[in-house]
Amino acid sequence: MQPEHQRTDTASNPAFRRSGLGGSDAAPVAGVASYGRTSFDVFMEKHGQTAPLIETDAMKLGKWLEDPMARWWAKETGHRVRFAASHLDPVTGMETRAIRHRRFPFIFAHVDRRVDDGSLLEVKVASTFRAHDFGEEGTDQVPADFALQQHHYLACIPSAPRAHFIVLIGGTSPRQYVIERDPETIGALEQIESEFWNEHVVPGIPPALDGSEGASKYLAGRFPTDDGSELAATEADNELVRQYREWTATGKQADEAQKLLKQQITERIGAASYLRGPDYRVSLKLAKDSHVVDFRSLVDRLSPPAELIEEFTEIRPGSRRFLVTDKS
Repeated sequence: MQPEHQRTDTASNPAFRRSGLGGSDAAPVAGVASYGRTSFDVFMEKHGQTAPLIETDAMKLGKWLEDPMARWWAKETGHRVRFAASHLDPVTGMETRAIRHRRFPFIFAHVDRRVDDGSLLEVKVASTFRAHDFGEEGTDQVPADFALQQHHYLACIPSAPRAHFIVLIGGTSPRQYVIERDPETIGALEQIESEFWNEHVVPGIPPALDGSEGASKYLAGRFPTDDGSELAATEADNELVRQYREWTATGKQADEAQKLLKQQITERIGAASYLRGPDYRVSLKLAKDSHVVDFRSLVDRLSPPAELIEEFTEIRPGSRRFLVTDKS
């Protein structure tokens, strides 16, 4: 049987997460990528068009170590800590420990622990690669995405004066930080999250393309096929393609900048098949469907006959291939 605090935790429940913005959404919505997620990824998740936040190994380890680290902190500081009370959520009707914002019910917080002095306690595990992102112990110098998450929590719990933050970096001794309540930062974050929810999530209007995986999935769903037509490039199109070709010529691995350029050109082409400029042509044709054998299932049966192979063969829909070539 799972511990009580895990059985009532809705932090990873997709339906609950779609009901609002949680702490892990705060940084991406504010323009600070967190765990590879951007505001576009958050938008897609809230509309059920992509998988919810996938836990990294560090996040999973953090959950397992949360309780012993919280108990260690309590012993070191002399404070008593507890879980937030379980209750029925007024928005979803689910049993949860999440605390919703009083004025903005679409903002909620899954806090790790409440402290006897009214403050909050957050537990994290980070790799040694992020060690340089943390400042001197005892300060508020933590990575921006972690800090924004704490301000998001403090926004939901106005009685909390601060958030204590302990992090285990690379398996070494835990390090302690303190995020004091900052009304100015909290107010700005509330405005950013409110605008995102009301201007994008509620009306279903996606934010600007940003090179993220979520943005690519959105475009693939919006323009799944092409109609054979060719568009004449504008000066703006020529500039986008010029930048894309220059970046591609470097031979470097694709980064967010190149992905964004590709997405912007793809959006411009839309359902057409080609975009023709003065010295180039961009092709975005739908490839043929491919027949793929599910060998993982097939291997369970030895020496399968031909009809069995056919049974485990599926048709994988073709995707549109993005290709920039010199004009012929």
